[in-house]
Amino acid sequence: MIIKAAKNGQLDEDLAAMYHDRYLMHRGLPQIYGSQFLIKTLKDSVTEKVEKIFELYKIKDTSKVDSLRRMVGMIPLKEYKRINNIQEKK
Repeated sequence: MIIKAAKNGQLDEDLAAMYHDRYLMHRGLPQIYGSQFLIKTLKDSVTEKVEKIFELYKIKDTSKVDSLRRMVGMIPLKEYKRINNIQEKK
């Protein structure tokens, strides 16, 4: 439905891609466009300092992700990760 709306010009393609990734993530499936990330909160047991870490959610095919992102008007994944301070999942 979302993809159809984007193809009909009712929704920007990049937003449709992000919605599609979010849908897949909530189903526990790998995303396609690399737009979703997890926020992890770490707390130091000694200092009690809290740190938030942004981790990229799993991607179905990393070898195709940038070409797919380009097709829907998204910036390259490397740039997206840099701008948003997103780390690779450990």
